Amino acid sequence: MKIAIALLALAATAAQAEIYKCPGKDGAPVFTGTPCSKNARPLDVRPASGHGGHASAPVAGQAAPSGSLAVRAETAVQRRRLDNEIHKKEVERDLLIDEMNGKLEALRRKKALAMNNLAGATWEQSISDEMVAVSTSYEPQINLVRDELARLRAQRDRMHD
Repeated sequence: MKIAIALLALAATAAQAEIYKCPGKDGAPVFTGTPCSKNARPLDVRPASGHGGHASAPVAGQAAPSGSLAVRAETAVQRRRLDNEIHKKEVERDLLIDEMNGKLEALRRKKALAMNNLAGATWEQSISDEMVAVSTSYEPQINLVRDELARLRAQRDRMHD
C-alpha cells in the first residue's frame, strides 16, 4: 500500500519532475526525484487512463475527504516540491558563499604581497576596500536566498501540522 501511495504521488509530479527508480538498502526499489547514478535514466511515468470507478474517488466538483488517498498524495507531492525548492536554494546559497569566499581569499593573498612602504600601505588599503566591496555586494544576495529558504521551510513545516 505504501508503494502504491508513493507511486501515485510520483505519478502526479511526473509532468513537473523526473522520477528515478533506485535500489534500496534492503533490495526493495526506492523512487526519487534525483538520479542515483551517472547513468540513471528517468522513468516514463504516466497517469492511468480510463475510469477506475473507485468508491473513494471524489466526484467532480466535490472536495476529497481530508484523509483520502488523493489528499495525502497531493500533500506528499507538495512536500516533495518544497523539498526540491529548498535544496535548490541551499545550493544557490552555498555557491554564492563559496564564490564570495574565493574572491576574498584571492584578495587576501594579493594583500600579503604588499611591500612595507608607503606605496605598499596604499595598495594594501585599496585591497582592503575592495574586500569590503566584495562582502557588501554578496551580502544582500545571500540574505535574499536565506530569507527565501526560511519562507520555504516555514511553508513546509506548516504542512506537517
